[in-house]
Amino acid sequence: MLAPSFYFYLLAALLATGFHAILAHQTQTERWKVKTVMDADSSSVDFTNPMESSVRTQATMPQIHVHANTPRQSEERTLIRVHAYLLSVKLEADGDYHLIIQDNLTRATMLAEIPDPDAAGVRSSSHATAYRNARTLIESVAGLPNSDMHYLAKPIKMIITGVGFFDESHIEAQEGNDANCRELHPVVSIEVIP
Repeated sequence: MLAPSFYFYLLAALLATGFHAILAHQTQTERWKVKTVMDADSSSVDFTNPMESSVRTQATMPQIHVHANTPRQSEERTLIRVHAYLLSVKLEADGDYHLIIQDNLTRATMLAEIPDPDAAGVRSSSHATAYRNARTLIESVAGLPNSDMHYLAKPIKMIITGVGFFDESHIEAQEGNDANCRELHPVVSIEVIP
């Protein structure tokens, strides 16, 4: 008969291996390469001329229904700059920082996500430094995110620049995501407005 500690370590190893397998699978689904601008059409994104917009405008765009293998759509080739309030932040299972942002003039909300610059397939991105800088700024104003949604005591006014993106419809509604599943993903720049 094997010692109980053997079973404990075996279970721990299986859980750890399973967890890494889940993360590896997750980073290869939900249009991961499009989200991180590592897809075949990434050169079609114009990073030189951000379009001024608003959370309200982005949240009211007609939804484009996409699935895991949908290539980059024409509405996902634009770098967008919005003035918004940061309401909350969370660390997603795939390592992204998940931000809920709100329009400056209305109560419209949307999601903005900053990829993990050290994630497999992202660390070689030409935008990895931009992701790291944006995450550092979030950490400095909101603390280090964890897997629980952290709502700020006072929303922080920011200028957020990221690539327009349509996420897949989720079975469970994502808090902060309007019905059209429009996001800024990836976020490449954040400025705090005093």
